[in-house]
Parts: sequence; C-alpha cells; structure tokens
Amino acid sequence: IAISTDAVHSKSDRLSSHKKRSLFLVGNLHLLTKKEKSHDVQRQANLALVPPKLGGLGGLIDQYCVSPGSKAIMTTLFRRLQPRHKFRITLRAIAQCLKIPKHLIVRVECWEYVIFVHRQDKGGQFISYRQLRQWQNAVACQIQNCSTWQQLRSLWLAIENDYKQHKKQYNDEHYPFVCKIWTKCWDILWNQQQLAESVEAL
Repeated sequence: IAISTDAVHSKSDRLSSHKKRSLFLVGNLHLLTKKEKSHDVQRQANLALVPPKLGGLGGLIDQYCVSPGSKAIMTTLFRRLQPRHKFRITLRAIAQCLKIPKHLIVRVECWEYVIFVHRQDKGGQFISYRQLRQWQNAVACQIQNCSTWQQLRSLWLAIENDYKQHKKQYNDEHYPFVCKIWTKCWDILWNQQQLAESVEAL
C-alpha cells in the first residue's frame, strides 16, 4: 500500500504547522490593525471639516466654521475671492502668518474653507484664509478693479459683512488698510462721476 508522505505528519510537524498558522494570523492581524489605523486617520481627517468636537481641535474647528455645507463661511466676499483656487500659497506665506521658521512646517493642505498646517513642534493647526496677506491683497485688488462708485459701494458692503461675521480671523492691520484704499478709490470714482454729469449738463 502506497502511503502519501503528504498525509503523514509527526507531532512536532503538527505543532510547527500550528505555530506557523498562528504567526500568519497574528501577522495579518497586525497588518489589518495598521490598515485600520490608516483608515481611522483618514476618516478623522475627513471629519475635521465637521463641527463636532474632535479632541483638542474642536474649538478651532468651531471657530472657523468649517463644516462642508457651511453658509456662514461662504460669504459674498469669500465666493468672490475664491482663495482655495486663486491664491498662490507658499511655505513662506504660511511661516510669515504663523511667525515661525519655514523648517517647522511639514506640509500644507488647502481645504475649501481653511488651510491645514502640519507642524513639527505642535502637530496639526488650522489657519483661516483671512489671516493671510494674500487675502488682504486680493481685497485691495477687487477694490481697485471697480469701474463705478456703485460697484465700489456694493463691494464695500460685502467687505463689511465678511469682517463683521469673521472679525476674529482678521488681524488688526487689515481693516485700516482696506479702508484707506477704498476711500481713495471712492474719491476718484465719485469725482469722475461728478465731472461726467457736469459735462453732460453743458
């Protein structure tokens, strides 16, 4: 009778096989745990846009009103500037805003309503687009591009509304800077309008 050697296992062989299967399962469990951790990290990153508290970031998230469907953050001025798509944000700009050396910044992610900065010294941190110099410059550019005082007045209402809603996200220099530019442009456009009306009256 021919007996297949594949069917013959000693006690030590069976124990060895069982040990290997155990190690295999443990190894897979370890890999699964790593994958689950990875998915959990990604899930938390996605949920970081939702107002409910997420550890120490809850307060910051609430402060910036960064829920995906938030109407509060998407003001008329915000839609007009479209910072995520139109701002050229550099590490230097972020470092200047946070007043830290560039080498402390690991990575920067531009989200729809806020910027997420991963720092070596503090971990994750949110920054509002309104805190950047680019926002101030973009507002100034919008003011200077107005061709009539009616357009300028409409823009000013949007600027004031955004400032009132999100005053905590603006630095102290922003409002006086914008006011100065707006007043100068208003005087120019108003004088042009008056001059045009005087010519027509002749």
